[in-house]
Amino acid sequence: MAATSPPKAAPHSGAYLAFEQNLDFIAVLLVLRHREVAAAKAAAGRYRANLKKLTKQDLTNKKKALKKLTNATRWSQKTHETMMGRVEIVTLWQVVILVTCVEAYLQDVLSAAASVDPDLMSKSEHVARSSRTVVAVECAHSAT
Repeated sequence: MAATSPPKAAPHSGAYLAFEQNLDFIAVLLVLRHREVAAAKAAAGRYRANLKKLTKQDLTNKKKALKKLTNATRWSQKTHETMMGRVEIVTLWQVVILVTCVEAYLQDVLSAAASVDPDLMSKSEHVARSSRTVVAVECAHSAT
């Protein structure tokens, strides 16, 4: 019995390959966000451990203990705010990049479909402004 080879995958368009690469960038942002959240959790754990140490110490010098507690709390709050701010920024940019990549991919697919069937665009009620068309054409030429 002869072994059958798996079917060959259809070659991907340049638009698809660019879209796939952009999705890889978004995946990197997911990893960064995950690491930042893990670091925030670790910082919170260190803060809790420091509080436990402080409460186990002899609290005869209450002013010194209160100063340590205040400093630790301020540091923890600032660290948490900084880390969560980074997570918010990464999350926001993930959405922006994803929407932009999907829009660019869909425009490329529509252009490819229109080149196969020119009547496709004539049936469309979409009207492109001349300035946007010029920019799109310039971008297409600079990409090649």
